[in-house]
Amino acid sequence: LVTILYARGEMVNAYTTCHEVLSQIGETVPKAIDPKESAKIIATTSKLVKNISDTELLKMEESEVQPRTSMKFYSLMATIALFIKPELFPLLVCRVVQLTMEHGICKYSMLGLVQYAALLCGKNDILGSSQLGKAIISCLKNRF
Repeated sequence: LVTILYARGEMVNAYTTCHEVLSQIGETVPKAIDPKESAKIIATTSKLVKNISDTELLKMEESEVQPRTSMKFYSLMATIALFIKPELFPLLVCRVVQLTMEHGICKYSMLGLVQYAALLCGKNDILGSSQLGKAIISCLKNRF
């Protein structure tokens, strides 16, 4: 449903649907975030993936269904947020990365990690973005 709404340009409905699904499975997504809080979340998440290698990604366990569902909807929500709530993009992407590091990897982790690498690039961390991107590509080629 979210993909159809997104494809039809119904961004608010798609975003709201993601929010509702995440709420139903126990995730809390704020309606707004303070820029200082966003910077803090990015810094915390950066520590989780700093210098992560393709070997480490390849060794990660497969995530269970519930975290995988959360990652799927957070990734979709982050993509939509770029258009309608860009200030929430970092929070949503960081949550995918956090879930991945806590519960294991899946194909939605890959999307979230790519989104996080793009976020790093936007913060002028080209080296960190590049290192993460290379690890993601290797993982995609060898695992998914």
